[in-house]
Amino acid sequence: IVVNPNPTANAGGALSAICQGGTSAAMGGSVSGGATGGTWSGGAGTWTNATSPANAKYTASATESGTITLTLTTSGGLCGTTTVTKPITVNQNPTANAGGAMAAICQGGTSAAMGGSVGGGATGGTWSGGAGTWTNANNPSTATYKAGAAESGPITLTLTTSGGLCGTTTVTKTITVNQNPTANAGGAMAAICQGGTSAALGGSFGGGATSAVWSAPSGTFANNGGGTPGTATFTAAANSTSPITLTLTTSGGSCGTTSATKTIVVNPNPTANAGGALSAICQGGTSAAMGGSVGGG
Repeated sequence: IVVNPNPTANAGGALSAICQGGTSAAMGGSVSGGATGGTWSGGAGTWTNATSPANAKYTASATESGTITLTLTTSGGLCGTTTVTKPITVNQNPTANAGGAMAAICQGGTSAAMGGSVGGGATGGTWSGGAGTWTNANNPSTATYKAGAAESGPITLTLTTSGGLCGTTTVTKTITVNQNPTANAGGAMAAICQGGTSAALGGSFGGGATSAVWSAPSGTFANNGGGTPGTATFTAAANSTSPITLTLTTSGGSCGTTSATKTIVVNPNPTANAGGALSAICQGGTSAAMGGSVGGG
């Protein structure tokens, strides 16, 4: 009587863990007995050389994780089939979510909380980016960003994961930093007289400001519409005191206002008083003292 051997299968040695989307080492399995072949199966991923018990490799899907059972099933022979299994651990890839859009801030201003998060195999995450400073940068959700005094425009902020066994990943979002207004009062002014008009004041504005207007406690300005403060002139009041502080104040933009000042000296005009009425005198006679005076400048 002919006694045919039963099929046997050996799953091979233990497999090192892989990451989601990663590929295993060769299975290292074998078949014998009455088996003439074997095929690997199992998992939600894909196989390479699945019909080669020794050389087959498994690529995990992007979504599966944990312990995955892989099965080697014999084929051929006259005495049916048999199976053996072994596990492979699929570790989660790190994930990161940058959170919602950020409201714009001003130069030197502080953002709202980032609202980011990490998941998958990540155990932590850190925010970076910009020329400013971070508070609680290693807390993806509650971290806040303080813009640098000189940076402006769209700033890219990056959340980078840490921990886990499958590397790191990053996500980004932008925050707009609006420019603060600036004001420059211009150079020193030559003195004027009461009622006199100055040279052009020479002021300017910049940053986020869209205009700037001059003001003073007394006197009047010309060409003071806000668009060209450098061409404005100041006329002192007839009874002006000295010195007068001239203030240039910005307007427009998203980051408030600022001002700059300078002074102008207003010299008093000369005055003269002829004194009281004089008594009549005779030809050749001498009057009383005139009683006149001068003042002012």
